[in-house]
Amino acid sequence: MCQALSQTVQNEVIKELGRLTSANEMFTAFDVTKRVRKIVNDATLAANAHKENIPNEGVRDMIHNAMSSGNFPPDYIKEQRLLAGGQMQVFVFLPQSRQSERYDEQHLDPSNTPVVPMDPAELTAQPVAPDPAATSIDPTTASAPAQSAAPKDPTLRAPDLKGRITVPNDQVRALGLKCGDIVMLINDNGAMKIVDAKAKTSDGQAGALYTVDGSDNVRIAVAVLEKIGNTGARIFKTTLASPEIIITPVNPTPAVAVVP
Repeated sequence: MCQALSQTVQNEVIKELGRLTSANEMFTAFDVTKRVRKIVNDATLAANAHKENIPNEGVRDMIHNAMSSGNFPPDYIKEQRLLAGGQMQVFVFLPQSRQSERYDEQHLDPSNTPVVPMDPAELTAQPVAPDPAATSIDPTTASAPAQSAAPKDPTLRAPDLKGRITVPNDQVRALGLKCGDIVMLINDNGAMKIVDAKAKTSDGQAGALYTVDGSDNVRIAVAVLEKIGNTGARIFKTTLASPEIIITPVNPTPAVAVVP
């Protein structure tokens, strides 16, 4: 039996699902619960209203129903994963393209990845049981870009919720790099390139150093890329040209879906 959730909470759950899926994030129901608690409770504090109880069980049931409703990206799947330490299994929602990656249970904590605040004027106090019809709300109206329903191009990268693009791990591995290796961002006359920091076979001005993460990805802040390319672009294309990966700003935004 779904625990009662106010209409405000239901609305914010749907909005947060839209944000997370449009950003290609990996998440659990509890991740969404923590983020919605932060969003709603910050709004109630600002409005000097009564703090709302947001049970994880109610949010969890709503999320499982919503993610099976067909209104979210069809490439999302649900997998059972062991948390760090191997003591607890949880259901993780993730794009099929990220199945090889490790789920980081700290990544979406509001203290690490800030939430999008809500207007306190949107608060409604009346608790209601989660309405299955609410899952039919188009999440793209919350925050997802219009291209989210288009076929994904894995070489086009959009910022994640922390404002970083992810250089795909298949390209990183193709350079012979793995978790823990160090790469360098090179400014080659305005062209942005990722190279093995030990080899540095490319010409250009040496820039920031990055560590290959546990999923063999490299994550680079868009703000750093903008300083080099000075384009104002929010979409970037990654191209493997061994022994380097070239990062090219795409402007205007392409008419295909992108991957964070």
